[in-house]
Amino acid sequence: MNTKSLPAARRRGVSWAPVLFLLAFLVALGVIALIYLEPMLRAATTATPQDRGRLSAFAMLALMVLIMALLVGLMLALRIGRNIARMSQHKPKPTHYPDAWEESARRIKTPEANELEDK
Repeated sequence: MNTKSLPAARRRGVSWAPVLFLLAFLVALGVIALIYLEPMLRAATTATPQDRGRLSAFAMLALMVLIMALLVGLMLALRIGRNIARMSQHKPKPTHYPDAWEESARRIKTPEANELEDK
């Protein structure tokens, strides 16, 4: 299929930013799971109930930070903020440029008829 005959919207192709971001997120999730969460799960098997509560709170905090980073990164990768700003803007009405001579004629004070008479 000839891409020159397609409209510009369909010719752009795949946006690689979201795909690359999601791949990077999966790698980060794997690294955090291996380095941070896996030792915590091993320690939880021998921990007291009070320590288990602390370990689960730390694990929940790590996952919440990771999810927030995912959401912010997706908003940046998909350019959501730019589209929202574009939708919320109202188009201003065009500027009216008056004719200078017309404006001066409107502002001028005309003398009274009795002032025009010669004395």
